[in-house]
Amino acid sequence: DTIYAMTDKADDRSVGIQSSAILFGSFDWFIIGLLQLAVLILWSWLATYLGFSHYFYGPLSLVALLFGYQQYLIYSRESTACMK
Repeated sequence: DTIYAMTDKADDRSVGIQSSAILFGSFDWFIIGLLQLAVLILWSWLATYLGFSHYFYGPLSLVALLFGYQQYLIYSRESTACMK
């Protein structure tokens, strides 16, 4: 939701909406990355704790790649890229 909110920060400010993208300010990209990293770490820990098979880590690696692609798209903070 924060990535989507990055597309219309100016509109949100003018209307008075307090989105997470406005709350995070210039750290929006960095905080999204930290949250994505936390998700990957927690899923890995949970999978290890519950004894998931090694087959779980293939899709988890795909999720990590998708997170990386999202980070690439939102780095510039361009509206069209964030919308993708």
